[in-house]
Amino acid sequence: KDAAMEGALSFAVETAQNAFKAAKEAPTWAKAALAAAALMALREAYLSVTEKSVEGEVCLITGAGSGIGRMLAKSMAAGGAKVALLDINEAAAKEAAAEIAASGGHAFAARCDVTSHEDVAVAVAAAREALGSDITILVNNAGVVSGKPLLETSDRAIKRTFDVNVIAHYWTLKECLPSMVRNNHGHVVTVASAAGWVGIPRQCDYSASKWAANGLAEALRMELRHMGATGVSTTCVCPFYIDTGMFEGVRGSWLPTLPILKPDYVVASMMTAIRRRTPVLNMPAMVNLTPLMRAGLPVAAFDWCCDFLGITKSMDDFAGRSIDAPGSS
Repeated sequence: KDAAMEGALSFAVETAQNAFKAAKEAPTWAKAALAAAALMALREAYLSVTEKSVEGEVCLITGAGSGIGRMLAKSMAAGGAKVALLDINEAAAKEAAAEIAASGGHAFAARCDVTSHEDVAVAVAAAREALGSDITILVNNAGVVSGKPLLETSDRAIKRTFDVNVIAHYWTLKECLPSMVRNNHGHVVTVASAAGWVGIPRQCDYSASKWAANGLAEALRMELRHMGATGVSTTCVCPFYIDTGMFEGVRGSWLPTLPILKPDYVVASMMTAIRRRTPVLNMPAMVNLTPLMRAGLPVAAFDWCCDFLGITKSMDDFAGRSIDAPGSS
């Protein structure tokens, strides 16, 4: 691995040196661009050879019966991790676990209402017993959406959105984090949303819950750092709309760099972020500009950008899995 790192870094340095020589007479802006590109190449080379493996890890994923959670569970198992799949739909979770087992993986599945601390405690204890180890990777993935204007959103839906999308994270952390801190080894993955960076019409509950999840992930990262738990990493995942059915009918931006995301791309990006211990994963890359635009632009200008990109009307034709639909819980 050291040889691979040395080779990758040498290649990146040599490439950068050659580029600078070729651009010796280039304008200042071109030199700055080349310098930035060289730094990015060095960073990518370093990260690619310092990725950690998930082999031997014990990963617990909420909302693992379908969508991104199910796909991530399979990717984790393929990488050699033992996987605990929790979902309120027990049949779906067990079906996914059976598929993992059939492929030679090690998986455990259980029904769990993540809004209940008692349910979470029982499920985590059962996972530990079944997999023979403490949880070392926690993925808080379960999520719900109502997709309605605030005044049309039921009290039940508002409460359920916050209970599932953020309060549940506290319950899983309470059960899984102590052993990570004690062993100074672990990883907490928070699946938030690009809606945790910007308010979107028909998402007054959802967007607010994702802002809260984003804030929790940030505070937890700082708290672990302050505690000296340097072996416990955190990753906050903030994707744009994903083509899983949860946001059926939403409109993507007309901009090619802000598309509705394919699940395979999201899961692959998450796996890379986990291996590289990336603190924040915004998808696609353009989402990285959102906090900068919010900070640097007047409110009216930022709102205009949202209108121009099609974000403001993105939920107008929403027909996905609303929390108010029968059986959505």
